[in-house]
Amino acid sequence: MTFAFSGGSIGRDISHVEDTEGFDACLRRADALVLPMWHGKPLMRTPKSLCWLSPAHRMLRHRSCIVYLGSAGAAPRFAAAIPDWQGAPARKSEAGAMFERGFQPHPLTPDMAGFVNLRQVMAGLCAEDSELAVTARGLLGWHSSHKFCSACAQPTDILSGGWRRYCRGCGNESFCPLSPVVIMLVIHEDSLLLGRSNHWPGKMHSLLAGFIEPGETVEAAIRRETFEETGIAVGDVRYVASQPWPFPASLMLGFLAHARHRRLRIDHNELASALWVSRRRMQAILQREDADIHPPRTGSIANFLIRRWVAGKLS
Repeated sequence: MTFAFSGGSIGRDISHVEDTEGFDACLRRADALVLPMWHGKPLMRTPKSLCWLSPAHRMLRHRSCIVYLGSAGAAPRFAAAIPDWQGAPARKSEAGAMFERGFQPHPLTPDMAGFVNLRQVMAGLCAEDSELAVTARGLLGWHSSHKFCSACAQPTDILSGGWRRYCRGCGNESFCPLSPVVIMLVIHEDSLLLGRSNHWPGKMHSLLAGFIEPGETVEAAIRRETFEETGIAVGDVRYVASQPWPFPASLMLGFLAHARHRRLRIDHNELASALWVSRRRMQAILQREDADIHPPRTGSIANFLIRRWVAGKLS
């Protein structure tokens, strides 16, 4: 696996769980397993292994939502949202949880199992667990924030194993939305453009990124975001790879972009700083040998693109 959440091996046929009878029959199978999730955090047995439970496990008796993720081989996999329990820590905001680290055991978990920030462990998961975890976070996050119909505001029902919501009041159907985001490795000759968000720790830098706006092509979004944030005009762009990013519900579209010049004009409402970095210095940054700049998180598509460029595989 080149970066987190880039699996592709999970069977996503939901025809056998479309109705309640099929869903319940699948959940009763002897090889069915459930991944508990608490506020978007998966239950982990070890730092590199998800903790899967039998559907009959007592922790799951008070679940607030359960969805079908797909099949691993031929075995069905589900995810369940676990409500707060007595003694649970206060829930953090999405922004506050971005760099959260820690291990939160549940009183009913198997020995040494606990809930962990998915960002913290994403680089260590195998391809299968990585894909299942990102699917679980995406689906359960959608259900927790879209319980009412967007057309008539009535409560909606979960159908199709968790892949669809239906309003009995007006018949409106809704599906889990994704927000496409461009993330671009902007280069000029032998230098790379890095930026730092106002919300990140002081030394962390990464690639420029931004949401695609309505009516906008991917290429136009790359050129607009780069120019708005740094004043850099971009010429040729080339698609490289994509990454699901469920924080909360994005699809990162990674591109190589060629800058026309290096004259920076930083919009400090968007970025705290931006700078050009040579290939040699970027290699030192990746090896944590630079005192002033820290690289993007391991497992992210930003880290992957930068490493490809440093190795001479993107130009």
